[in-house]
Amino acid sequence: MYRSGGVLFRGDGTPLASETAVDEKRNSTIQGGTCQKLYAGDIIRIPARTAHQVLLEGAHEFTY
Repeated sequence: MYRSGGVLFRGDGTPLASETAVDEKRNSTIQGGTCQKLYAGDIIRIPARTAHQVLLEGAHEFTY
């Protein structure tokens, strides 16, 4: 549950990733997918193996 700060959550889509270790990928962005602004009190569920990204919107931090 997000407690403070404004974030934009991006889910699904295609990650532009590189493998950093066996079965571990890191990416800088996700191409496509859906975006949803999250507010304090929001709860999200991210299914296993689903690409996702949290982007700060003007704030320097968020609390969850």
